[in-house]
Amino acid sequence: MSKLSIQYLIRVLPQFIVPHHWFSKQMHKATRIKNRRIKNFVIKNFVKQYNVDLTTAKEENALTFSCFNDFFTRSIKPESRPIDTTNQSIVSPVDGVISQFGNINKNTLIQAKGRNYKLADLLGTNKWVNDFTDGLYMTIYLSPRDYHRIHCPAYSELVETTYIPGRLFAVNPITVSTVSNIFSRNERVVNIFKTSFGQMAVISVGAFFVGSIETKLLGEITPPHKSNIKTWQHGATPEYYKNYKKGDEIGRFNMGSTVILLFEKGTMNWNKQLKPGNFVKMGELLGFEL
Repeated sequence: MSKLSIQYLIRVLPQFIVPHHWFSKQMHKATRIKNRRIKNFVIKNFVKQYNVDLTTAKEENALTFSCFNDFFTRSIKPESRPIDTTNQSIVSPVDGVISQFGNINKNTLIQAKGRNYKLADLLGTNKWVNDFTDGLYMTIYLSPRDYHRIHCPAYSELVETTYIPGRLFAVNPITVSTVSNIFSRNERVVNIFKTSFGQMAVISVGAFFVGSIETKLLGEITPPHKSNIKTWQHGATPEYYKNYKKGDEIGRFNMGSTVILLFEKGTMNWNKQLKPGNFVKMGELLGFEL
């Protein structure tokens, strides 16, 4: 049996059986335990296991956080993530590894080598498909050690937020390479922005044990996990209207996962130096030429 087959049996196949949202609910509770002995034990071991760099955090003493989730979603020193402020640049919304990027072929994106998925399935609607058909996309994976707040890649106006229910498969490389349509099967939150270079989507994809996605404007969207798609139209009322500066926080993962960026056709080109596997920091210039 090949190494890939063994990994599939051990790490992927059980995910089709286990109750994703039940496990996520338990993790949601556990990461908010405030008992000092318990939370300190978990945080210390997590920092050691994942070699977490706390020198960039506003609070460098991990044990001062009230619970594990506060530590996990810690804020960082502004000087540790400088933001390019020019209008013509796009910056990374998160810390993470670029797993895929390139042109959207009509309405098809690459999930992994040999596996594609459809734009309409990812967005959960046909409403925005024409805007992003033949456009550009980038997939950024956040590991457990990374900074887990999500920021705006460009100066923009938030148009719409949509919650799309789904499963919570893990998004590690072995699962992404073997489970079809994983990003359009997992629970996610789609933010549509209007920019000077066209429409932009910032999509937060949930994953196993990642059962909580927040936005700065709406708060914690999930849990509870819902069975129906829900959309918020921003700008319709004053409390839902929001203009974002580049680098403004737009949300966070309470645990780690994946962000997918979509850009409208004909608005920019790729810098050919950018490669899958590159690590990017929040605020770092991405390989776009407007």
